[in-house]
Amino acid sequence: MFNTLPTKLIGLAFLVLWSMVMIQFSEAAEPGTFTKNEAYQKIEQTGKAQLFLDGGQNRFFAAEGIAAHADVSISGLMSEVTLYQIFHNTSNKWVEGFYVYPLPENSAVDAMEMIIADRVIKGEIKEKTEAKKIYEQAKSDGKAASLISSKRPNVFSTSVANIGPNQRIVVKIGMKFRNRYDSGTWSFRMPLVVAPRYGNAEGGNQSLNLASPENDKGVNSPTANPAKGLELNPFSLSIDLDAGLPISKVSSLSHQINLSGEEPNFRQIELSQDSTPADRDFVLEWTTEEAAGPQLAVFKEKRGTQVHVSALVVPPLERPKNLTVLPRDLIIILDTSGSMDGPSIEQAKQALHFTLDRLTAQDRFNVIAFDSTTSAAFPVSQSVDETSMAIAKNFVDIQVADGGTEMMPALGLALAEQPTEGRMRQIVFITDGAVGYEGQVLAKLSSQLGRNRVFTVGIGSAPNTHFMTKLAEFGRGTYSYISDVNQVKTQMATLMTKLETPLLTDVKITYSTGTVDRQLFPNPLPDLYFGEPVEFNLRFDSFEALEDPITLKGNFNGETWAQPLDLANAEDRAGVAALWARAKVEQLEAQRLSGKDPAVIRKAVLDVALNYSLVTAYTSLVAVEQERSRPAGEPINFEHLAANLPAGWSFEKVFGDPVLYDQSPTQHTEETPEEAKAKKIALPKGGLATNILIILALLSLLGSLWLFRPTDKLKAV
Repeated sequence: MFNTLPTKLIGLAFLVLWSMVMIQFSEAAEPGTFTKNEAYQKIEQTGKAQLFLDGGQNRFFAAEGIAAHADVSISGLMSEVTLYQIFHNTSNKWVEGFYVYPLPENSAVDAMEMIIADRVIKGEIKEKTEAKKIYEQAKSDGKAASLISSKRPNVFSTSVANIGPNQRIVVKIGMKFRNRYDSGTWSFRMPLVVAPRYGNAEGGNQSLNLASPENDKGVNSPTANPAKGLELNPFSLSIDLDAGLPISKVSSLSHQINLSGEEPNFRQIELSQDSTPADRDFVLEWTTEEAAGPQLAVFKEKRGTQVHVSALVVPPLERPKNLTVLPRDLIIILDTSGSMDGPSIEQAKQALHFTLDRLTAQDRFNVIAFDSTTSAAFPVSQSVDETSMAIAKNFVDIQVADGGTEMMPALGLALAEQPTEGRMRQIVFITDGAVGYEGQVLAKLSSQLGRNRVFTVGIGSAPNTHFMTKLAEFGRGTYSYISDVNQVKTQMATLMTKLETPLLTDVKITYSTGTVDRQLFPNPLPDLYFGEPVEFNLRFDSFEALEDPITLKGNFNGETWAQPLDLANAEDRAGVAALWARAKVEQLEAQRLSGKDPAVIRKAVLDVALNYSLVTAYTSLVAVEQERSRPAGEPINFEHLAANLPAGWSFEKVFGDPVLYDQSPTQHTEETPEEAKAKKIALPKGGLATNILIILALLSLLGSLWLFRPTDKLKAV
């Protein structure tokens, strides 16, 4: 009965259909994975794009995401932040997550907890190598663990091992840092994304494909393409602002915010939206009503037998009315690399035009531009006249943001000359600072600065603020920041006022007695530009030392300024000791550029960091759960979590052709020898069913071919 042609055709159709069903089932046998077409369909249906990683056998799984929330308490000069990082494993695999993120450049990170359901595991400070060993052992043993390390003073990483299928693990991080005061305005900055860093310091060819973290030892992350709708890592925050004086104005330069609070000194701030993609720095500014006397904030904290003091004092100085400004040579360096494309280059050009227009007939100037190469408007500095200004402005206008960030030749060209007698030589450096070789730039500046002064202007939504601040510090200048075109005139006017006004020099602290052991940071105190406060951190080894008054002194425009401080009545504030320790670590690390023995520096930093529980270049925080969670035989999949591209950046200018799927080598499977042995006798979940379905599909196809084989009757027909 099966030999008739119609019957064979019906049977053939049924078996082909059955084979297709079996193959389809075999492809989708493992939950949580997709074919490439299915991934595209998922994006189109939900309207929300995300990254998918290659899981092998033409299957892709959704990249794990991270959400973050910050609870912020601001009190005068200090902010205390509790940052919650929520790692959510949406796959059916066991995952190790690795996330790189920025923090304020002067952050004292001193606490960490890992939260799994209702279990809280407190982190411990350890020497970095020991902490890594503890973490790796816990990962191998199948125990949940987390590790916080410092990649740069302003770049940190969190590793979380053994996140189970569909599990959430929360890492809670505690930190303190100083707020910024400049020219009457306070600001709080919370960076949210580490911009891709260009890594070549020696010139020559340099790949711009920074999507692989291997290019910068884990500082760079896989990066989402905003043109594809990829917005990752939602962030939210809640701020309690206690200004200490009646608040005049509160605003955000970066995000829309909601304000509440009726007390004159207090405001509560939240984002207008529930959350926002972590693709730009969050910046909050506020001003207060002027105090009757000198504006100052002095806090203290007792720790053991020692007392720590953190202070900010604004000198009540007025800009001289009949000020004589020395003739100067002004050299402006403009970053035109690919990362500056878009709003950044337009902001930079406006800032440069504004600066040129402030020059006078007694000045000389030049403009230097750099990307992969360096060029200048003139071979040497020119006098200010109508012709030279027209040439310089045209040179600025024709610049296009493209290519690499070869900063060293441009800086070398600017530093090649020294100021002549009776003239100042000032270098204004306009850049986003997105380089991975900060130490080499600072070393070059330190060795070649001479009597030049370097002022940095940070541009864009996520500038490298630590590098920009240090560049200005080493250059004995100051740092400004422009995040919006509307800020250009205000910020550049403030900078030019600083360049044209005498400094507060010879700043120092005098003590009533010289018998008390004390440690001051920074030491010596730096010269200050107009509108900047005196900031310092001080530790005494006895409480009695607080009874001895101290005096701040300095010279301004030929006159002596002095301000006595009563430390005994300073407000008690937790976290001041951590600020002092962070300031000491920062000064110790800066000694590397002066040639001090690295082993001596490492030991000194370890002594401070282990005593004050600080995450540094040599210490990490680690937390380990006691019980095993990942079953033996289950592999763990490492994933370097992706970051957003900073807002306003061009993906194509930085990475080349846009991609939807990140297939860089950031996801792989790790297993112990015991797990590898167990894997030989235990198929992964879904593996057996998948293999059986594939075999059934192949047998069905073979059966259909057998049924449709030629027969004598068919030949006769």
